[in-house]
Amino acid sequence: MLFAQKGNQYAYLKLDNSSAIPVANFDIDGIKAEKGIKAFFYAERDVWRPGDSIYLHLILEDREQQLPEGHPINMEIYNPRGQFVKKILTLRDERCIYPFYFATSKDDPTGNWKVVVKAGTHIFQRGIQVESIKPNRLKIELEISEDVLSKSETSWAKLKASWLHGTPAANMKAQVSAVLHPHTPTFEKYKDFDFSTPYPRQSSKEFTLFDGQLDYKGEASVTMSFGPGRDFEGYMQARISTKVYEGGGFSINQRSIPFIASEHFVGLKMNYSYPSWKKLDNDKNHRVEVVSVDEKGNPADLSNIEVKLYDLDYHWWYQGNSNLLASYAGQTYHKPVYSTKISTSKGKGSFELSNNSQRYGCYLLLVTAPDGHTCGQQIYFGLPWGSGIQKGDAQVLALVAERDQYKTGETASLSFPASKDARALVTLENGRGILHQEWLDNLEAMNEYRFVTTPDMAPNVYVNIMLIQAYAQTANDLPIRLFGLTSFRVEDEQTRLHPVLDIPDELRPEKEYTIRVSESNKQAMDYTIALVDEGLLDLTNFSTPDPWAHFYAKEALGTKTYDMYNEVLGSFGSRLESMYAIGGSDQEIDYSKKKADRFVPIVEVLGPFKLPAGKKAEHKIQLKPYAGSVRAMLIAAGRGRYGSMEKSIRVSEPLMLYASLPRTLALGEKADLPLTVFAMDESIKKVEIRFETEGRLQGSADTLILFDAPGQQDVFFDLKAAGEAGLGIIKLSAVSGREKTQQSIELDVMHNNPPSTEQVFKMLPAGESWQANLSALGVPGTNKARLEISSVLPLNLEYQLSFLNQYPHQCAEQVVSAVFPLIYVQKLLDLSAEKRKEYEQNIKDCIDRLPRYQSMDRGFAFWPGRSAGELWLTSYLTYFMLEAEKAAYLIPSNLKRAGLDYLANGVRRYREYLPDYKAQIQAYALFVLARAGEPEVAAMNRLMKADCLNNQGKWLLASAYAASGMKEAAYKLIDLRDTEPGTVSVYTYGSVLRDRCYLLQSLMLLGEWEQAAPLALKIATDFNRTGRHSTQTTGFVLSVLSEFCLLTSATSEAETELYVNGKPLLTQSSGAFTLVDLSHGRDLELDLRLVNKGKGTVFASLFNQGVKAGMDASEQEKGLALEISYMDQEGKKLNVSKLKQGTNFIVQLRISNKTAFAVDNLALTQMIPAGWEIINERLFGTGSASEDQNNYDYRDIRDDRVHTYFSLGAGKTKVFTLELNASYCGDFILAPVLCEAMYDQAYYARKGGAKVKVER
Repeated sequence: MLFAQKGNQYAYLKLDNSSAIPVANFDIDGIKAEKGIKAFFYAERDVWRPGDSIYLHLILEDREQQLPEGHPINMEIYNPRGQFVKKILTLRDERCIYPFYFATSKDDPTGNWKVVVKAGTHIFQRGIQVESIKPNRLKIELEISEDVLSKSETSWAKLKASWLHGTPAANMKAQVSAVLHPHTPTFEKYKDFDFSTPYPRQSSKEFTLFDGQLDYKGEASVTMSFGPGRDFEGYMQARISTKVYEGGGFSINQRSIPFIASEHFVGLKMNYSYPSWKKLDNDKNHRVEVVSVDEKGNPADLSNIEVKLYDLDYHWWYQGNSNLLASYAGQTYHKPVYSTKISTSKGKGSFELSNNSQRYGCYLLLVTAPDGHTCGQQIYFGLPWGSGIQKGDAQVLALVAERDQYKTGETASLSFPASKDARALVTLENGRGILHQEWLDNLEAMNEYRFVTTPDMAPNVYVNIMLIQAYAQTANDLPIRLFGLTSFRVEDEQTRLHPVLDIPDELRPEKEYTIRVSESNKQAMDYTIALVDEGLLDLTNFSTPDPWAHFYAKEALGTKTYDMYNEVLGSFGSRLESMYAIGGSDQEIDYSKKKADRFVPIVEVLGPFKLPAGKKAEHKIQLKPYAGSVRAMLIAAGRGRYGSMEKSIRVSEPLMLYASLPRTLALGEKADLPLTVFAMDESIKKVEIRFETEGRLQGSADTLILFDAPGQQDVFFDLKAAGEAGLGIIKLSAVSGREKTQQSIELDVMHNNPPSTEQVFKMLPAGESWQANLSALGVPGTNKARLEISSVLPLNLEYQLSFLNQYPHQCAEQVVSAVFPLIYVQKLLDLSAEKRKEYEQNIKDCIDRLPRYQSMDRGFAFWPGRSAGELWLTSYLTYFMLEAEKAAYLIPSNLKRAGLDYLANGVRRYREYLPDYKAQIQAYALFVLARAGEPEVAAMNRLMKADCLNNQGKWLLASAYAASGMKEAAYKLIDLRDTEPGTVSVYTYGSVLRDRCYLLQSLMLLGEWEQAAPLALKIATDFNRTGRHSTQTTGFVLSVLSEFCLLTSATSEAETELYVNGKPLLTQSSGAFTLVDLSHGRDLELDLRLVNKGKGTVFASLFNQGVKAGMDASEQEKGLALEISYMDQEGKKLNVSKLKQGTNFIVQLRISNKTAFAVDNLALTQMIPAGWEIINERLFGTGSASEDQNNYDYRDIRDDRVHTYFSLGAGKTKVFTLELNASYCGDFILAPVLCEAMYDQAYYARKGGAKVKVER
């Protein structure tokens, strides 16, 4: 509130946001300075592979020196699942450029990462895209004849492709396709009109514009025809995708261009009673203005424009589903409450919404042109609020500018009308405040205002003129106050740096060069240099970072204007024109064991460096083996000065080799290896080629090719993945006289089947022996066999721990369950030093990852980035922390404290009646609190009296009492004769076995060992006889049984002898557990004989694992139905057993829930044959695959597989699509597709694999 006094006169002015004069009707948009500080992120490219290093830089502009020297600047990195990955700390100092470098891991998830920089209270962030990319090797250019494409006209394009080093892509196959995405049109003359459609419109399917061959120059003409037979309307954005195929694989280029599918467009302008709420008072008439334009934005006269108003049946405070609004377009079952038809003259028209006191809540207004384009808005009708603050908006004052852009020192000019005796308050403003203000008197009918532009007006200055007319004047009927606002761009040449990079136009790889750096005006600067493969940059059409364009981009208006003229009686004449609410926007910056380094990025980053004024600098560079083109980029920053430069540099040698290979190969697959040989010098006539392989690949050949003139030739070799999985190396070399070149390519050879496991469980009484034959399972080199001998319980540790370790999905429960048993197992077994170290590190890694799953309410959620925790999961993770801490692992105190506080708050929110599963979860939380020494006795007593606990809930609550030292209360809850759990709920992520362990824990706490022993044996026996279990069941059962064994194994020792192929391997074993490694070596079969020499029963568990060769065609469905369809881009069914190279197609997976219950945490795994390429929807998705994103929680796209995570309602179906391309010729294996519920064995579907072929 602002108070003013003059004599006996008083005035009060409210300074809240809603009282400011609305200015969004003016051009006030732009970037906003964060409390006077701006930041610019830049990197050497837009997209990275998992395993790449990321070179991120930050330029911080702090004109007002708000951050003192030595102030910390923190960068936090989050992966696509919202998991915190890393923090990097630096300090504020004299530097202009701050480097933040970090490396990703090859196993890191793909998708959109996020980096957040915190400097005091200032927060800046940008996206980092990590995808399984491979760089382009061809430069693709598509020059379209028009800037805007039209349905009514045919345009032409010139397609040109060349190898990155410059040689034409002669006679190569090329495809040009397009997808049309809905877009909102904007027209320069009608910025204040809304042309948007208020509901989502569907994108088109991908369709082909060109499918043919380039000529000998690598060129082709493309007809850009979008006409007959295609049902498009409105304004669209055409996403044009161009693929050019080498001998194997392809390079891709994408660009977007506007596409107009309607001849006319309509827009509307609403004068709202309350603009910020989009609200109209229902006691007044409201005139709505309409304009109609042609496709170029020129006024067009139209008749029969339809206007319809629909009641949406919900209120102003409720935001409806925008997808449902589409049902109102062109449908007859929604009846409008108001409709009319209007015409426009000179492109302008209007209609009136009459007052109606019954009109209340949310309505949809649609205005439709005769040829289909629809605009509209959701609006809210209601009673007036108070005095209607925003009704007294100022009449717009017309400001006429001489021009809109100036350099500093020039005189700017604008004109405005006025009346006699009026005064004008002129303020010059920018994004940070007011620069100058003055009153103008003695005004005339037309007035000119001039001012000299100064450096502090850069990048733009707003001129705000408030015209105050004499009170009660009658010369015109305008309000007492008129308001005008305009802006000018102001460029200060002193803010520009002009860096110079002296570097050769052509480089040879592995040769050292000296490059020189200077500034053309001899100014001081900080700078970085990057040399990056243009094949990487072209994937996203990466633009060289331009810090000057960022820091001197147009700024949003940084001030608000208040007055009280709308409170002055008689301040308005007979006309009133309202303006919209305040605008302005933030602009976001568009954002075996050895594995192959398949796509080593050609990236060199140097700096940051400081260049003193008037000096030059020299640097040495040397590129890795590579042929193509790199872009040199120099980014410079000084105090308020910025600049950048770029240069494309050819990298080549007289003799070069380009091999085209799949990203991976699976065992048994065969692929063609196309090799392109380039002779760039007249002297090269005869070239000797040698092809060799090492490791897991097979193939070799020598050949001779002849050149008459410089050019290129293709040769083909046969490549096979055979033997064992692991690393394969392809070695290629070429020799011609003195010229030599070679290329070495690493390739991962993968198994095409998951590991198969066989297990045998045997109970061996005293004095008996057991004989077994053990055959090597699967492909040689994948075999692993272990024999576990136990005198306490059969845990089958090797089998179960192997399952937990290999489980591919990583939610919070799975991460913890994988290591929870290790806390006890490392005490139970006599481990080697190496194995013990491995277990300890796994537990520590899990503890380090836990903060990533913490939710905003201090609980824990299954996936990172969630706002709310879950009581059951928080109980489980907190219990793990308690047990790990007891085992001497360091747990962050704040993390454990947060979990315990969350549990305490959860159990205190008690209700009289809870469903049994919720009561069980609350009992589990009470048990964990009691184990932590913080029992919530009042909550325990309340729950004890409630008649809502199932049997396992009662035993859990009994455990809470027992852990609190109140065994008497515990016994009142349980019946020692009833050790079977009640109905198991999916909401507790358990099973009968897991819930039996709750009962076993309670018996152990109560000291009821005679009851506990048979129950533990029953759990262990059933656990090993019923196959695979969920990670929760496996992890928890192993943990509880291992703890039981630790507490009882002191008096139980096994005495056994083991013979392998007749030879003694173990002459005497002692202790409760013995784990024997059975190595097959050259023996594919082993004869085993185990003798129990002791007095008690011995349990033997034989574990045999290996990866089977060949193709797995088995199928299974349980609770889920899985259908797989392959189709071409037109939606027609496609047989994929034999495809032509270059075929684009779609795989559609339809997953249906056949039960009456919803199922969460479903995981869908698709393995892709090596000869097919995934068209990554996040980078190149042009069709239906991009529309699946609302169907799933997360999708991880790798080189050879896609993991999709989602939920499915009862009886519901979801469809997932993936765009693919048949890229490499050869014989390949299509692995089975698997969908499973990660916590419910009742939901499982599998479709068998098949053999596929790609041909030329």
